Amino acid sequence: MSLKRGTLMLMAGWAAILVTGYLLNLVLARWFATESFGNYGFVMAVLMWFEIFVINGMPIAVQKFVSARGKDAYSILWTSMRVQFALVTVLTVILLASAPLFATAFRDPKLTPYFRLAFLNIPFYGFFHLLVSFQNGLRRFGKQAFCYAFYGSAKLGCSLVLCYFHRSLESVLIGNALGSAASVGLAYLMLEDKTIRPPLRVMELVRYATPALAYSLMAQLLMSIDFWSVKYFLGEKACGYYNTASILSRIPFYLLAGLSAAMLPTISSEIAEGALVRVRNTIRNAMRYSLMLLIPVSVWLTVYSREIAALLFKSKFAPSGAAMEFLVWAFSSMALMTLFLTLINADGRPRRSFLISGAAAVLSFVLNLLLVPRMGIRGAALASLISITLGTAAGMTDVFIRFRTAFPVASIARIGLATAGLLAAVLCIRTGGSGFIAIGILGTLGYGGLLLLSGEISRDDLILLRGRSHAVLSTPSEQL
Repeated sequence: MSLKRGTLMLMAGWAAILVTGYLLNLVLARWFATESFGNYGFVMAVLMWFEIFVINGMPIAVQKFVSARGKDAYSILWTSMRVQFALVTVLTVILLASAPLFATAFRDPKLTPYFRLAFLNIPFYGFFHLLVSFQNGLRRFGKQAFCYAFYGSAKLGCSLVLCYFHRSLESVLIGNALGSAASVGLAYLMLEDKTIRPPLRVMELVRYATPALAYSLMAQLLMSIDFWSVKYFLGEKACGYYNTASILSRIPFYLLAGLSAAMLPTISSEIAEGALVRVRNTIRNAMRYSLMLLIPVSVWLTVYSREIAALLFKSKFAPSGAAMEFLVWAFSSMALMTLFLTLINADGRPRRSFLISGAAAVLSFVLNLLLVPRMGIRGAALASLISITLGTAAGMTDVFIRFRTAFPVASIARIGLATAGLLAAVLCIRTGGSGFIAIGILGTLGYGGLLLLSGEISRDDLILLRGRSHAVLSTPSEQL
């Protein structure tokens, strides 16, 4: 399957996760008090960091090696399954025993039972990601997207059903684990060959997975330090506001997740084939599509941050807009950083990704210590924006130098002009109530029209959107 079509499918799968996740949070924001909603977001943020151990180690190695060695695909899968089983068992036992320590570290002992229930999700979520990463390595993006959509729906359904009958944070966390368990079952059923294979290249997988895991831990930490700092310094209510800001601000990041997921196997295979011209074109086009997608969404979320927070999460969460103005751009930058570091991983250099993300995480930690006590939730968002932007710049510089890729100056100039027009429109035309939705839609259409007039959106791009193109993203583009 082509990278373009695969990207669209994965973006659809991620969109399903995004929509169901937002529906869950919208309901919980109405069912729970601000403090309880903040605790839910905080517990899930801690859980997500520990889940990195099981979703970005072996799964990334499986994507890399299956895409490069298709004939050994199922042997690689079953080898990784054995390693994954040992990892999730040890990690889950340790975390269940250590839950009181985490709660005490954040000065809130009542979180202990919530942490324990949340950690039950780790084994299921780890195997789910391993199985969908296998489909990714084979470039069966349709199956991967379907699994993502099912996972989002299962998590939403299980959590809301349990919470409807017992309105508590415990019910939501149990529902989260049940949704992951159901998704593992589906992903396993979608395997074409279920024959258990003998171990193959165990240490090679482990050697690649270890630095890739270290990178992922730093990247997730980079997206979590601000939330943890808010919880530690500002308490439950501020945590509720920041949770809302974080949920909305992650929209650009999730929109680009499909492209990053499709890039790893594609670039890996192109590098293995020595097709450097295709690699360079893929990089330029990936950056071009990323900017065209991220900018209108980010502008709209920034300008109407308070209105969106009040509309979707009730007026009591309107103060979260103060953080969104910085946090939206932080996560947009994180989407680009993830793209560039994925390219570095595909080049077989996960240690470099670890160093870049680790340096950004250290900077974020220092800035949060300085800014959160002084500026509140805006300080946390600003700390994330500065540190992630610098990390993105480092990753982009490495990729363009390593692959000797020409910077798409003309494309960025055209996108910049269209962005200026979009920004002028949404800033000059103000309206009350929910009228900002219509203004945002019209502004985005105008943005797309300017890109069409300038030639930045080509005929091939329009054919792709209608789903009738089999051209790959690495096809040279005339305007670059």
